[in-house]
Amino acid sequence: MDFVVSTAYFDFGMKEEDPVEKLKVYTKNNPTEAKLLTKKEISRILGPVTYKEVVIRVYSRSLQEHIQKAIYLASKKWFSSWNYKVEMKQSEERPRKKPRMKPISPESLTTPENENLVR
Repeated sequence: MDFVVSTAYFDFGMKEEDPVEKLKVYTKNNPTEAKLLTKKEISRILGPVTYKEVVIRVYSRSLQEHIQKAIYLASKKWFSSWNYKVEMKQSEERPRKKPRMKPISPESLTTPENENLVR
């Protein structure tokens, strides 16, 4: 296989729930009692908040430039398609970050923990 796909999920340990909805705050009028904010107060105070993120990395094992380019172009096409489907599905939720595509040179992966990825 010429490539490896790595997926990492960051969700504050709450899966699909918004952690801000569980946030208790103190007010000037009642500084000794914490209260939950309403959805309206959350959006007014904090604005759009991203509370779940998926990081998908595609590593090329090949040192051949044409293979790296093919993997990059295929990944870019897949990410664009995936992002479109996710946006359609989550159109009612808060704004999301657009996926970033950044080619990485094989030399930058030759760290002790990533050494097996470039063989």
